[in-house]
Amino acid sequence: MTAAIANNKTFHERSSCPACKCNDSITIYGPPSTDQILRYFYNFYSHQGTFDESIMHSYAYILLECINCKLIYQKFAPSYDLLSQIYDVWINPNIALERHLALPEDFWLNQVHDVAMLKNIITRQGNKDKQKWLDFGAGWGSWALAAEAINVKCFCTELSKYRARYITTRGLSILEESRIPNSNLDLINTNAVFEHLTNPLETLYLLHKGLKTGGILKINVPYRPNYRKAAQNLDLSNVSAANFVAPLEHLNYFPRKTLISMAKLVGFEEITSGFRSRTTLVNMSGQNLITKTKKASLPFRYSFSKVLRGNYVLLKKC
Repeated sequence: MTAAIANNKTFHERSSCPACKCNDSITIYGPPSTDQILRYFYNFYSHQGTFDESIMHSYAYILLECINCKLIYQKFAPSYDLLSQIYDVWINPNIALERHLALPEDFWLNQVHDVAMLKNIITRQGNKDKQKWLDFGAGWGSWALAAEAINVKCFCTELSKYRARYITTRGLSILEESRIPNSNLDLINTNAVFEHLTNPLETLYLLHKGLKTGGILKINVPYRPNYRKAAQNLDLSNVSAANFVAPLEHLNYFPRKTLISMAKLVGFEEITSGFRSRTTLVNMSGQNLITKTKKASLPFRYSFSKVLRGNYVLLKKC
């Protein structure tokens, strides 16, 4: 570790695995040259807004693999202040909102189908009262609005101040993270969230405290075929191919088994069967992946395996 990185408050070193706290890891990529990382940031952010080139002097992009749970994670994580700058300045909120509102119709239908499936699962467990949900990392609030449309009270959390303000203009309620414990929630949604978290295990404990016993946590994270080989041979000049471990943003890559083992540490069990639904699900880019499921006589992960390949997990609080 260079002295510049060690003494810079913009980044902090993750000295143990953020999913299982194991201290043993191996380096599988990095660091690239300053020119390589600068070109990546220019290609990635120039069409979204801007980026602060000065941070490159104290940044090393290094991917580690945990020996124990096989999580792939970035060794150096941005500070809270830098994360706020990335999501509210580097990513221009006006450009981001315009693109969000221009998403195809299938994206919006998928939100409705997803929340309808989840409500059906909870109702079949015997909860016929008005349910209380949380969309953790709600973005622009589209999923939470879909939940409210089917008579669910859905609270939101959101790091971006611009997006949080927008959410409130749509009539949604912000729940401060400090109030999540003992909220007695029926369901918490995390869509494209856990890959961004500096401390995913601590966040999982927090969400566990917010659910009632038997409550459901949904985790949806990116999937990359042959992820380990792809990480070892990462080509930062190909922004799309590198997105599953995007520098500064996708701090963690979760194989499915890693997600499940982390969840068990906290006190969750995977939901694998026992529901029927007609639904449509999407991948990270909003692409339509599946339009119909029959009764899940096989475990949930196999029912969706051909299209989701393990990036969509439902967990129940024990």
